[in-house]
Amino acid sequence: MKKLLKKLPAPVQFIVITWFAGMTIFSAFRILLYFLNSHEAESIPGSVILQSFIMGLRFDAVINGYFLLLPAVVFFILSFFKKGMEPAAKIISVFIAVVYGIAFLAYATDFRWYEHGSARLTVAVLQWTDTLGWMLKFLFQDVYNYPFLVMLFLLLFFFYKLVFRIKRFSFSGYEHKPSLKTIPVYLILLLLLFTGIRGRLAIKSPIRWGTAFFSPYNFTNQIGLNPVYTFIRSWLDKKASVEQRYNFMTDETAEGIVRQALGINSSTSSGSPVTREIKSTEVPKNYHVVLVLMESLSAKHMKHFGNENNLTPVLDSLYDHAISFSDFYSDGNHTFNGIFSSLYGWHSLPMVHHMKDLAHQQPYHGLPGTLREKGYRTIFFTTHDDQFDNMAGFLLPNGIENIVSEKDYERSYVLSTLGVPDHVMLDRVISEMDKLSRESKPVFISMITGSNHEPFVLPEGISFTPRSEALPQKMVEYADWSIGKFMADASTRPWFDSTIFVFTGDHGGLIKSFDRYLAFHHVPFIIYAPKIFQQPEVISSVGGQADIFPTVCGLLNLSYRNNSMGIDLLNSKRKYYPFNFDEEICVVSTENFYSHVHDQDRFYKMSPDKKNMSAAEINSQSDSMKTFLEAVMQTTQRMIEGREMK
Repeated sequence: MKKLLKKLPAPVQFIVITWFAGMTIFSAFRILLYFLNSHEAESIPGSVILQSFIMGLRFDAVINGYFLLLPAVVFFILSFFKKGMEPAAKIISVFIAVVYGIAFLAYATDFRWYEHGSARLTVAVLQWTDTLGWMLKFLFQDVYNYPFLVMLFLLLFFFYKLVFRIKRFSFSGYEHKPSLKTIPVYLILLLLLFTGIRGRLAIKSPIRWGTAFFSPYNFTNQIGLNPVYTFIRSWLDKKASVEQRYNFMTDETAEGIVRQALGINSSTSSGSPVTREIKSTEVPKNYHVVLVLMESLSAKHMKHFGNENNLTPVLDSLYDHAISFSDFYSDGNHTFNGIFSSLYGWHSLPMVHHMKDLAHQQPYHGLPGTLREKGYRTIFFTTHDDQFDNMAGFLLPNGIENIVSEKDYERSYVLSTLGVPDHVMLDRVISEMDKLSRESKPVFISMITGSNHEPFVLPEGISFTPRSEALPQKMVEYADWSIGKFMADASTRPWFDSTIFVFTGDHGGLIKSFDRYLAFHHVPFIIYAPKIFQQPEVISSVGGQADIFPTVCGLLNLSYRNNSMGIDLLNSKRKYYPFNFDEEICVVSTENFYSHVHDQDRFYKMSPDKKNMSAAEINSQSDSMKTFLEAVMQTTQRMIEGREMK
């Protein structure tokens, strides 16, 4: 091999050896990712796993080709001149070390990103770059990041040395002399790099994201991808989406589908396409409302939904003694999605941070605005900095009159970038309710917990003893214990009997034994008020966070203006509920799931015990769900553009 390489021009040797080095390191990353998540491959045939690694080589060749194409072109041009090759080789060596270093950073980030969401790195990771200090704290306070940071720094040092060693090997004893004989060699090199970049020999289309999705197994499909590719591709797609709006159908058709799904007819709608004037014939009930959005709380953490580890005895008990919902979904897979949809009744658009979207900022009425109009005090609690996710900047102009955040707690209670532990915040909620309930006004308190999110910090010196051994499970137990303590304390207060407690997750989280979509989006929804609603009930029709606003208003017997995508789940039923998983748009019914991303459509039954569906039934259900999903996304986008959200 060495003799064969030495027959090539030195610059070509340099590119070829560097290409193989890059391919080897990328493959090592893929092997490491596989072993870190090998439990996901237990039921996957070996032939499928092998094919995913072969697919991975194709995507690695794409990135290596892009990284080395410019150096190869520069060397080719310089091959026609007597001077400049040696200085160029030094500059190109630095350039290669830098671009591959950035790729290694992407890979180091990708390990934890995949662990969080069973998907490769995308531009979604940049949604918090405006809070750089928070991101750095998050990075360095989470001990699970340390092995990957150490690996990254060692690899950066190693690869820098390696590139210059390859340069010395290739250019050792080399005296550059322009020669027409080297032109075919350079052209073959450029052709091979370009072929690698295309990833396919077919003329019609180069390799695409969806090429990796060759099997029914998410793990092997994801393993075949390269995180540098997925990040760049998602960045380009997001950039393009800024300039292009959804155009699945005419706006009128989309609005008609949405209106029909929400039960709106022409005689009850005015203003925006989804406006409904809700008239209650009952006397309004000025109950206090406490809405608890629990960080990363998947329904799959609960015994009621198949978890056998007894992580949530408190929530399971509340579920049994409340109005509870078995098929309830979060609107997205980030906290800002949960806050936005739960408080204001709107669906999030993929890859749009509506709480930061300055270009389309406008009044959002929703639950805070409606209750404030009805005379409620409206307070929001968070464990951490209220500038994170632009919470203060978004909530205060939109119906929330005050925010209690990290700055309002004693400094000694702040344990990490997530701020204070859940029980500390919930104790503060109790004390604030004690004061506010003495006033003549009813109170609406909403909050987001934080402890069940990395970096995990289990508080010490409290009367909590976890049963689990793994820290993530301990944190779920602690979050549940905190709710139990909160409810026990609240039950001793005079305001307890006139308070409606609402519990749900801001989103779920990855639980290895469950489908990733359901683990991330299937969340509990519990309405607990034992002195008000004495008959427990489990409602099985599908619903989601956008429905919280009208459902709570219905419980209070309010007459109000519902300009949202939500319905009162106690008096109406949905057929489908839409949500997004970063770039992916999805929709569920009580039995089926459909998603679309990068020209890839997926449809499957969520209930294996249900009867098998014929091909015609599958096509009919898939088409129906797809049409509804597209109509919702297009109508939501049009209304945001037209500033019709109030």
